[in-house]
Amino acid sequence: MDEYRVSRSIVWFWIAGAGGCLAIAVARIIPGPELKVLQAALVMVALGLLLGWRGTMSVLDNDTVRLSEDTLQGAGRRFGPLIGGGRTSILLADIVCVRSLHWGVWCAEAGDGRRVHWTELHERSDRLAALLSTRVAQG
Repeated sequence: MDEYRVSRSIVWFWIAGAGGCLAIAVARIIPGPELKVLQAALVMVALGLLLGWRGTMSVLDNDTVRLSEDTLQGAGRRFGPLIGGGRTSILLADIVCVRSLHWGVWCAEAGDGRRVHWTELHERSDRLAALLSTRVAQG
């Protein structure tokens, strides 16, 4: 079984960025509770939580795409690779198309509408797209 994951260097960058944002927020709050300072700190906390959440999705392998001899399994929703969500499993024989959607998001779609999504941040994502496209073309 082949696994396609988001590059670990990107994941740790997100997690480090989250820590940095939260540290900046705390540093901004310490001098005093002025409204502008609190607003800036709130933005940094929100950004830090977003980056941390995204990094955690990858650490937990929620966005890993798995390809076996007869099945493709991965995020079942369009933004699943970005924010987590339900996973879908599709038989390779059921895949009718492989295409790029937007902003580096790809999908393999079954005839019944089920999809498995991945992004260009996944290691070897181009190989996965080419392999699946070849299988679809061969029928």
